Amino acid sequence: MTISIRTELSHNYSFDSSIDCIFKLTLVAESRAEAKGFHHIIVIDTSTSMAGQKIELAKRGAEEYAKRIPSGNRVSIVTFSDTVHTYPETDLSKVLPTIKAAGLTALYSALQSTFEIAKKTSGPGWILLLTDGEPTDVMKPELYSQLKVPSGYKMVEFGIGEDYKESILKALADASGGTLYHITDAQKLPNLMQDSAVEQVAGRNIKVEFGNQDVRVLNYKGPPVEINALETIARIWGQVRLPAGFKGDIMNIQVSYGDAIDGSRKTLKAPVSIRVAKNNEEYQQGIRSNLISEFSYYRGLEDYYNQLSAGHMKEATQTMQKLTTNAEQTRRADLIESTRQLSDKHEETLKLGGKPENTKKLLKEAASETTKRARDK
Repeated sequence: MTISIRTELSHNYSFDSSIDCIFKLTLVAESRAEAKGFHHIIVIDTSTSMAGQKIELAKRGAEEYAKRIPSGNRVSIVTFSDTVHTYPETDLSKVLPTIKAAGLTALYSALQSTFEIAKKTSGPGWILLLTDGEPTDVMKPELYSQLKVPSGYKMVEFGIGEDYKESILKALADASGGTLYHITDAQKLPNLMQDSAVEQVAGRNIKVEFGNQDVRVLNYKGPPVEINALETIARIWGQVRLPAGFKGDIMNIQVSYGDAIDGSRKTLKAPVSIRVAKNNEEYQQGIRSNLISEFSYYRGLEDYYNQLSAGHMKEATQTMQKLTTNAEQTRRADLIESTRQLSDKHEETLKLGGKPENTKKLLKEAASETTKRARDK
């Protein structure tokens, strides 16, 4: 097997009341092969605001990305300004030099065209989206949420500067198990794109089923959860209802995937058992508070972003305080440091008055941080 699985529960025992039990399911790449047979679609905003340095850095980033992925993959280009231009399975050396920046930002039309290309060629694969401005064709965010990212594709998005619509990009990232990167310095774009290129994988077209209708997944769409490919590790967080006095298998997890080494379809099964505690002391000893704190942290990040989006600064400030406490309880240095940085930016916004017009930058930081933490980036 090229993939192994491990499940951790916040409660080892059931007792005298029904509770929501936290679980963390970890998929681990035990052995890997070159990531071949994937489709990579690079979508570049070529509106006027991208003219000059940004468009040149975007083209260089596309070149570096294509160099990093192994041979045996398909690469397509989509550009958009007033109109959309598609170059399915193309030669980047011929397309990129012709790209110029001028016009408006037809993002919705670009996504429609991109998703059509993805559907025709099938997955799995990645869709890279680069943009620096709000869409000018369709401006209602709720209409973007109705667009369905094709099955088997993960979106990796690069929001450049302070004028793009982070709510649209975050929704697309969440729907595909992807990531949004907020870029304040365009010079970093080529390296970030290069680092996003996947060279080796353990499995592809991964499907995770839980065998329990009471499962709610926190950081991926589902259940079932579908992941285009496993590079190293993927962690799926969620909750499952644990009835009072329950004994037996609370979940019957099944993971099916295409083996990257021999190409066969394989299935792993992992039942998760619960026993009844003899008494309250045994029940309490079986609670893993660190798991609960980490879950609360990720859920709190989502709450924080939603409160900022709604303009509820008072509630967001309270949630930020809880995030700081949860991060410290996990004892994870990375969470503690990233929370400190986000908290500092929150305080800067409060000093400016905390009004919606002053939260623009903070919203983008929060949206990016939420997607990255949710997907272990």
